[in-house]
Amino acid sequence: PIFTDETNYIDWGYRATHARGHLFYPLYDAKQPLIMWLFGLSQNFISDPLLASRLISVLFGLVTLVGLYKISGPLAASLYTLVPIFVFFDRQALMETPLSAIGVWSAYFLLRFLEQPIYKYSLSLGTILGLGFLIKSNALLFTFSALTLIAITAIRDSKNRLILINHTILMITTAILINLPMLMQPIFWKNIHLTTQYSPTLSDVSQVPLSQWWKNTTGVLDISFWHLTPPIFLLSLWGMLKAPKHHRPLLAFTLLPLVALIFSAKFIISRYVAPFLPLTIIFTSISLAQIKNS
Repeated sequence: PIFTDETNYIDWGYRATHARGHLFYPLYDAKQPLIMWLFGLSQNFISDPLLASRLISVLFGLVTLVGLYKISGPLAASLYTLVPIFVFFDRQALMETPLSAIGVWSAYFLLRFLEQPIYKYSLSLGTILGLGFLIKSNALLFTFSALTLIAITAIRDSKNRLILINHTILMITTAILINLPMLMQPIFWKNIHLTTQYSPTLSDVSQVPLSQWWKNTTGVLDISFWHLTPPIFLLSLWGMLKAPKHHRPLLAFTLLPLVALIFSAKFIISRYVAPFLPLTIIFTSISLAQIKNS
């Protein structure tokens, strides 16, 4: 059956793409419009709006799967299709699966950018991160994590520091330009305060809400343990502990968004955690490969 938020997003997508002057209609609820545009456009080809919109998520699930294959290989991609939390959300007309695709492909281009900072990778990474924010504000956690790893690399690598800085500026500029039409909408700035329903303000953070952070931590672990399934979760932890040195940047990019989520969320539910879990499957595949080799 249709989920309540799906009804909103499908309707807003139809209004945005079929009613004149309503292109940024989702901003009235402080929701970025990109995926809703796709929901609306898909209804031009399939008469059932629920089927049309859910197929968009199915396609983004495929995009996520291809990204995992590109990063790690067929084992991680195959495991992705078996994990309950992905099986569920990849069939819902929500923003979570598109956000999963953003996280996986951000990792793909970030790893290449750190190895070889060239225009191709900085532009690609900026484009992916920019599209992520045009989907949902939570994509900023991927941006934060990417910038953190780039900063650490720049500090360690004095030889390429200036190159990394220049390409990072290009990356950020690309992301901003992609979002510029949305940022120019007065309604975006008028309703941005509505995001405080889900994220704490600076005033909230300054009070150091340790109990909330602990609750978020246990929530993330509980959801990860049960919804990834215990074997996948435990094998993933083992893979992280035994990951080769060249996988450390990927490990950092896998964990940093989850840590950032703990400190930036007012509450934790499986829907909010799901986009930040697909990369953990890579470490499950590493564990299985090591077991096979031994």
